[in-house]
Amino acid sequence: MVKKELLIKLKVLSERGTPAEQKMAYKKLIALCEKYGIDEDSIFEEEVSIYEFKYHGKLEKKLLFQIMACVFNEPSVPYSTPIGRRETIRVRCTKVQFLKISADFNFYKKLFEEECELFLRAFIYKQNLYPTRKATDEEREKPESRENLLKIVAMSDGITRKAPMLMIEEGSADGKKKKA
Repeated sequence: MVKKELLIKLKVLSERGTPAEQKMAYKKLIALCEKYGIDEDSIFEEEVSIYEFKYHGKLEKKLLFQIMACVFNEPSVPYSTPIGRRETIRVRCTKVQFLKISADFNFYKKLFEEECELFLRAFIYKQNLYPTRKATDEEREKPESRENLLKIVAMSDGITRKAPMLMIEEGSADGKKKKA
């Protein structure tokens, strides 16, 4: 008998791979189903089990829940937290859903980290948080690509510029004026 996990992986790949991978995976999936007399729809009628997902920090948790909302097509997803294991959640789902959530979370987490790095650079640029002393050759950062520089400048346009001295002069450390 064909391993069910292979069929599940082929199905997931046929939905989210590159166009060439999708086509190849789908052809192989159909061929295996025909060869062994398996109904394609029945393969994915799986029993629901409890799976664990790990995340680090509030932002990753929000990202994970957003991905689960997309996969389940529900605005909120019931979950539980194992006792004594912070940053881990348990969710009832099928194996296909687990694989989809895991793959998407890993992909978007990496992309989010890259974008956060660019945002930090844009924030530093907008706030002009550079030393006044010239950097030596060893201290200089590697030059940004043109594409990244354009992204940084575009992101910085949406950031409000504030100066600490102005906030102190206005009345408080948080930038809000004190009422008399």
